[in-house]
Amino acid sequence: MWALLLAAANGALAQAKVPAIGDARFPGVIGLAVDATDLTHKVFHVTQRIPLQAAGPVTLLYPQWQVASHAPTGQVGRVAGLVVRCDGQPLAWTRDPANPFAFHVRPPAGAKALDVTFTYLSPRAGNLAMSRHIVNVGWSNLLLYPAGFAAQLMAVAAQVRLPAGMQFASSLDVEGRDGDVVRLKATSLDALVDSPLIAGLHMRSLSLLDRPGAPVMLDVFANQAEDLALTDTAISPFRHAVAEVQKMFGANRREPYRFLLVLDERMGGPGGIEHRRSTEAFMPANYFARPQDNLRNLDLAVHEYIHSWNGTQFLPAGMHQRNFNEPLQNSLLWVDEGLTQYLGKVAAARGGMRTLEQALDDLAIDAARTQQQPSRAWKPLRDSVYDPITISGRGIEWPDFTGKKDYYVDGVLLWLAVDLEIRAQTAGRKSLDDFLRLFFAPRADASAAVHTYTEADLYAALNQVSPGDWKRFFDARLDARDGAALVSALERGGYRLVYTDAPTETYSQDALDRGVDDHVFSLGLSVGKAGLLRAVRWDGPAFRAGLTTGARLLRVNGQPYDAPGLKAAVASGKPVDLEAEIEGERVEVRIEANPGLRYPRLERIQPGSAVIEAIFTAAPAPR
Repeated sequence: MWALLLAAANGALAQAKVPAIGDARFPGVIGLAVDATDLTHKVFHVTQRIPLQAAGPVTLLYPQWQVASHAPTGQVGRVAGLVVRCDGQPLAWTRDPANPFAFHVRPPAGAKALDVTFTYLSPRAGNLAMSRHIVNVGWSNLLLYPAGFAAQLMAVAAQVRLPAGMQFASSLDVEGRDGDVVRLKATSLDALVDSPLIAGLHMRSLSLLDRPGAPVMLDVFANQAEDLALTDTAISPFRHAVAEVQKMFGANRREPYRFLLVLDERMGGPGGIEHRRSTEAFMPANYFARPQDNLRNLDLAVHEYIHSWNGTQFLPAGMHQRNFNEPLQNSLLWVDEGLTQYLGKVAAARGGMRTLEQALDDLAIDAARTQQQPSRAWKPLRDSVYDPITISGRGIEWPDFTGKKDYYVDGVLLWLAVDLEIRAQTAGRKSLDDFLRLFFAPRADASAAVHTYTEADLYAALNQVSPGDWKRFFDARLDARDGAALVSALERGGYRLVYTDAPTETYSQDALDRGVDDHVFSLGLSVGKAGLLRAVRWDGPAFRAGLTTGARLLRVNGQPYDAPGLKAAVASGKPVDLEAEIEGERVEVRIEANPGLRYPRLERIQPGSAVIEAIFTAAPAPR
């Protein structure tokens, strides 16, 4: 009889539909308790109590779409051991046949709440959420929520049990701490998911900007206590860059803000995740101690800080979600990410995180990649906004031919062009900073509201700063089938992109950080350890000769492969004979087209000051 009843219940649940999002506030407060103590197995144990608002079936959703990744990257496949109970009795649940992130359950009549338990199996290698010393509590992985309600209209009271001895930091308000259990004040579901909590055995907190009511804090987590011995000299450029960001936007923040910076690349680094009131950043242990070893990633945390204006408080209309299972429309990622990428590089240079020379060398690498990008012949920059959905979580065999989120690299040159256009049209009286202060101006309800914008809003604001046909300006660059219009901005700023036979400090450090000998702009290949080809440029000299990514170089011009030998062969400018192993077979190829050593750098067009230098060295005073 029980089997028949269960089968009947499952049959009824299979017919259930996911409710549409309504405008009503969810009654009651969802309870959420996370146990983050099992560091050995790297699993989180989750317990929830979800009040029931009315009789009838309930659909529980696991977060699917994430604003930070701009894609449906929710980790529902890591959810295991899901049990739903009511008054201590297990209830049957059924996954929605068209939506694996939705679970249908039918509570008995008169039920007041559902008790939900599950285990989240966090990664054991790569993008760790747990290590022996640090735990990253990312709420979007650790909860279910009822369908039919906007995330802003659901309240959650969360608590987390931490491993013994760990300190923590979060932008969330704390109700109290009982031993290892941290109780957080009830907040909206969207605010909770947007506010990670990071804990560690070794933690240090520092003030970056001491603003009344809106301090900016830096919370650093490390695997070893000695990595927290940060001098003021090491922190000072970071602090100045944060101040430069505030100057860009023309007003101090009205909310407190925390940088949650983890000195452990295994936890998703180098990388970062933006939030309204905090930043997650995962960097090498020597990030502060040896900035010269991190030249390409120095501005990463600053980039995420800028997102607290552009991308969280102010958001493209299509990216404003009512809940975490509503699809995103990413048509303005060239603003959300492209503008942010450009501003991060500018702020880092203005604040002293990079010297002017390092900033120019960094810009040269971006320009060279844009100029040489094979995908641009068929795929315009505007189309790259779909990449998070089409390629996230998927292996891409030829990323330079498919394109891979080009709104980051190309976005730097796009917004440099905008900055230069404003300065030229106003005879230097105004700059992109004036646009920022207008477009992202504080609103009366700034502490609570999300303000959305459209492409038309963008052009209208630019017209207030510098009148012109801005739609035509952007269309010419967003829809182009080459990178010429973007790279040409450099010349308007007083520099040109050139290639020389000696790499810049930034180029060399970037290659070292990636573990390659990089000849991508000459032979069209990058070589890793033991001669393994880590990258082969689509339709470049090595590609046309018959080499591919994953091949292993064995001999160069008849001699056993080593990095100096290959570099000497490239430097000769003569055809290069290579013997390689491809899929277990030895092959011999000749690269006829050898242009010699080619490394990108920027060259000043004429003596005197250049506009690009003014952009990267001085912040205009607010007008």
